[in-house]
Amino acid sequence: MKTQVSANFKNMERILELQELLKSTELKALQSQINPHFLFNVLGLAEEAALYENADVTVEIIENISYMLQYSLKCTKQDTTFQEELRMVQAYLFLQERRFGDRIHFRLSVPEDLPQIMIPGMSVQPVVENAIQHGLEKMERGGEIQVLVRRMETCIEVTIRDNGCGMEPELLAAIRRGEEVSTKRVSGGIGLVNVSRRMEIFYKQTGLVDITSELDKGTTVTLRYPCREGEEAECTNCW
Repeated sequence: MKTQVSANFKNMERILELQELLKSTELKALQSQINPHFLFNVLGLAEEAALYENADVTVEIIENISYMLQYSLKCTKQDTTFQEELRMVQAYLFLQERRFGDRIHFRLSVPEDLPQIMIPGMSVQPVVENAIQHGLEKMERGGEIQVLVRRMETCIEVTIRDNGCGMEPELLAAIRRGEEVSTKRVSGGIGLVNVSRRMEIFYKQTGLVDITSELDKGTTVTLRYPCREGEEAECTNCW
């Protein structure tokens, strides 16, 4: 399609505009045309084949991809539990470990006594993904990302910390103001603003997302999930 466009439109500016349009609509087209049940069935067949071939790593990869796909579809329709979101993060980090090898080191620290609370889905994983994609992906070695979960008196606190490129002070200030900033030097500007807004709507309060960053040293994002009345019961066998 791009070759045909280039042949028909000699104006370079117009060609670039069309290329950007193709990129922006590609995902929407896939989402509207591919039946999720078909993908689940194909992944199931791949898992059966991997089991038959004793390909244990392949089985794990398929299982984690399947969970991520299923969870993503679920979160578009309803809220989720904190434990399910952590399982999503775990699946994502597993796949990234296989992708990057020794280039990036991952650490996920979760206490055992977490309460079972409802949260807005896809609120931790996008921050982790942005940290990798915008902060660490270009590092050839020495990349680190930590996801630390702590149980506080009135909330669950999640800290996502990376040692990547960081961001300039003016860009950090813009994100803190809620401005959707998109630039190669920002560790997930749009994603962070989106998560912050959804948490404000879900909990009907502000101050749930803190962001600190230093250029060429890394970014730290802290998310706070309030434990609301009726959600203080301990979760057994949930992690």
